Amino acid sequence: MNQTLLTNDVGARLDRLPVSGVHRRILLFIGAGAILDAFDIYLAGGVTAAMRAEGFASVPEIAVFMSMTFTGMMIGAGIAGWTGDKFGRKRAYSWNLLLFAVASVVAAFVPTMDILIACRFVMGVGLGAELVIAGGMLSEFLPPNVRGKWMTLLGLMINSGLFVATGVGLIVIPTFGWHAMFLIAGVGGIAVWLLRRSLPESPRWLAANGRYAEADVILRRMEAEVEAKHGPLSPPVVVPVADGDQQLPAAETYRDLFSGKLLRRVLLACVCAIAIYICLYGFVSWIPTFLVEKGHSVASSLGFSTLMSLGAPAGAVMGYFVTDRLKRRTTLFIFAGLASLAGLAYTQASSDWAIPLLGFLLVCFVYTMTAVVLYAYIPELFPTTVRLRGTSISSVAGRAVSIATPVAIAALFGMFGLWGPVTLVVAALAAMVAMLLIVPVETSKAPVDATF
Repeated sequence: MNQTLLTNDVGARLDRLPVSGVHRRILLFIGAGAILDAFDIYLAGGVTAAMRAEGFASVPEIAVFMSMTFTGMMIGAGIAGWTGDKFGRKRAYSWNLLLFAVASVVAAFVPTMDILIACRFVMGVGLGAELVIAGGMLSEFLPPNVRGKWMTLLGLMINSGLFVATGVGLIVIPTFGWHAMFLIAGVGGIAVWLLRRSLPESPRWLAANGRYAEADVILRRMEAEVEAKHGPLSPPVVVPVADGDQQLPAAETYRDLFSGKLLRRVLLACVCAIAIYICLYGFVSWIPTFLVEKGHSVASSLGFSTLMSLGAPAGAVMGYFVTDRLKRRTTLFIFAGLASLAGLAYTQASSDWAIPLLGFLLVCFVYTMTAVVLYAYIPELFPTTVRLRGTSISSVAGRAVSIATPVAIAALFGMFGLWGPVTLVVAALAAMVAMLLIVPVETSKAPVDATF
C-alpha cells in the first residue's frame, strides 16, 4: 500500500469512530491549556485598568504592554506552525506551554513596568503557539459529522477564559493586587503541562510523515476503547482523492502555500483572522479601560466587564448549535452583520442596563465568529502536511495587525470616543465578508483530509 493510501486509511479509521471517552479526554487535554492561555490573554483588561488606576502604568505604556503581547504571539504562532508540522503536534504543544507557564510566574513578581512588558513578550510567544496548535490538532481526531460542534466546544473552553479572567479579577485584583493574576496563570500552566504528557500524537500527522506504524498503534488503542463501549466498528471507508479542478496541489513547505489554490486559501484565512483579532483585541480587551477613562471606578468597570464577558461562552454555545446546521460561510455572514449592528448600538448606550446588555450581545456575536473561524474553519482549509503552517500564517497576519491595533485604538478613542474603535471593528468585519465572497471555500462536514 503506497503512502497516500496509508494516510487516507488512517483518516478513514478516525472518521468512522463514534464520539466517545477518548475524544473527550483529548478535548480536555487540549482545552485545559487553551483555557489558561485565554485566561492570560484576557486578564490584561482588568490588570491594565488596575495598573492605570494605581499609577503603575500610563495609557501609552498599557498600549506597549498589549502590543508586546501580540508581538510575542506573532512570533510564537510562526514558530508553532513550523515546529508542529515538522516535529509533531504533541512535542510543539509541550514546549510552548512550559515557556508560557514559567514566564507567567516570573511576571507575578516584577517590580517595574519595563520588566513586566519583557515578561509579557515571552508569555506571548507561548500564547501564540498554543492557539495555533489547539484547533489544528483537535480537528485531526474528530469525525466530519460532528467536527464543527466539537471545535466550537474548544472555542467555548477558550472563550470562557474571558469570563473567568474578569470574574477572578473582580475578586483577586481588589484583594491581592493584579500581580496575583499572573501567578494563577503560571501555576495552572505547569499543572496542565504535567497533565498533557498523556496526550497522544495525531495519527494523521504521523501517517502524513511516513510513520504509519506509530499511527497504527495509537489507532488500535483508540479503536479498542471505542469497541469496548460501542461494540464492533464498521469498516473504514476511504474517501477517493479528488481530481481535476477540485484537486489541491501537494504541499510540504511554506513555499507550497504561496501558489495557486493554496495561496487563495492563505489569503482567505489571513483576512478572516485579522478581522477576528481586531474585534477581540481592538475592542473587547479594552472594555474595562474604556469605562475607567469615561469616569467609572475600577470596581464598577470590572463589574460591567464581567457581565459583558458572559457573552464569550454564550457565543461559543451559539456556535455549537449553528455550526453543523448552517454552512461555515453562512454562519459568518449572519454573525458579522449582527456584531456590526450591536457595536453601532453600543456607542449610544449610557444607562446602567444598556451598557452591559449591548456589550453582552456584541461580545456574544464576536465570539460566535471566533469559535467558527479560528478553531474550525481556518484549520479545515489546509492539508494535514501543512495544516499548522497554513494556520500559523493567518495567525501571524492577525497578530501583526494586533501589534498596531492597541495604539490605533488609543488614538481613535481619544479623537472620536467609542465611535472610533467600533468603526474599525465594523470595517474589519466587512472586509472578512467580502473575502468570503471572493474565495467561496466551504468545509462543513467534509473529511479534514479532503482536497476540496
